[in-house]
Amino acid sequence: MDSFYLGAYWGCRKESASECGQRLARCIAGLGAVDPVLGSWFLKGWSRKSAKTPVDASAVALGELFAKGRNRTDFGGEVIEDLGFRVGMWNRAKPEVGLSAGVGMYCPGLSNCFVLDFPAPDGDALRLFDPDAARAIFTIVVEAWEPAWATWTSRRLREAQDDAAQVPVVGWLTYLRPAVRVDVPGATKWPLLDGSVVMIGRDATAVSEEAVRKARRRLSKAGSLRPIA
Repeated sequence: MDSFYLGAYWGCRKESASECGQRLARCIAGLGAVDPVLGSWFLKGWSRKSAKTPVDASAVALGELFAKGRNRTDFGGEVIEDLGFRVGMWNRAKPEVGLSAGVGMYCPGLSNCFVLDFPAPDGDALRLFDPDAARAIFTIVVEAWEPAWATWTSRRLREAQDDAAQVPVVGWLTYLRPAVRVDVPGATKWPLLDGSVVMIGRDATAVSEEAVRKARRRLSKAGSLRPIA
């Protein structure tokens, strides 16, 4: 069974480490309210055994963590301001979930991103794929990071799409901005911020490659799959 990920993406947005820390703090607080396994995080290490440092999820502490994660030159270690900040975490729990963020970037041609890596929807992980829980998780991520687009998908579904770089990937759940003005076959749609969420069915494991391709064709024809500027 395939693993899934929730990825949110946006273009140039110059933000400070403190501002990114505030966004991540809101995100983690919201996720933890949905399920406790998404509320406690640990820094990633060279191995799982070494990744035991707990993360203080306050806005101030997360801002400091982002500041430590600045992108730097290979030689001299000088800060590359327009490449922003990066952090990586995991929850050291069952189901095991990874969190990564590359944010605060304002270099043309590159995208900011926030990603949650989920295990396959089986066993303990099934509760995260409950439609109500998934909808809440997806909403929290979108509201916290205000992306241009977001997707909750699997590698299998992503590989079934012939997508260009920085063009939205259609998944089980897809957020697109601006709002989608057309109906999508086999999907439900609702507004979120100044965009729309499209959900293909209610069961992540039942979403087929063909269903995703049909939705993609419909959204592409309507002009909703816009590349990040």
